[in-house]
Amino acid sequence: LPAAAAAPAAAEAPATAVLCLENLISATAAGDADEREDLEADVREACEEHGAVGDIAIPVPPSFVNGESAGVTRVFVSFAGTAAAATTASAAAKLALHGRTFDDNVVRARYVGREAMEAALRGEWPTLA
Repeated sequence: LPAAAAAPAAAEAPATAVLCLENLISATAAGDADEREDLEADVREACEEHGAVGDIAIPVPPSFVNGESAGVTRVFVSFAGTAAAATTASAAAKLALHGRTFDDNVVRARYVGREAMEAALRGEWPTLA
C-alpha cells in the first residue's frame, strides 16, 4: 500500500488484536471472488510487515445496511501470537495503514473485537460501533 498523509483519528477505541480496514476497493469489486483474493494477498503482505497475521476475512458487502447503501468494503485482519504481541502488531499496522491510499481510496483502520472477526469469517457483515 503506498504511503499517504495520516488522516485525523477519531476517538480511539482500545487496541485489540483485530483490525477492520475499510474503503480499500469498491463494494462492486468486493463482490468479485478474484478481486477479494487479490485484496487478501495485498492486505496480508502489508500487515505481515508489522507482525504475524492469523485470519483475514473479506465479507461481501450487502446492498444496504440500516437503510443506506453499503458503499464501503471491510477487511478484517487478526494478528497471531501472544495477546501482547498480536495487539502490538495490530497497533503498528493501524498506524501504518490508516489514512493511506489504496486503489484511489483512503483507508480507514480501526480496532474491532474478535466477535466481529468471527462474524466476518462466517461471511456475515458485522455491525460496528
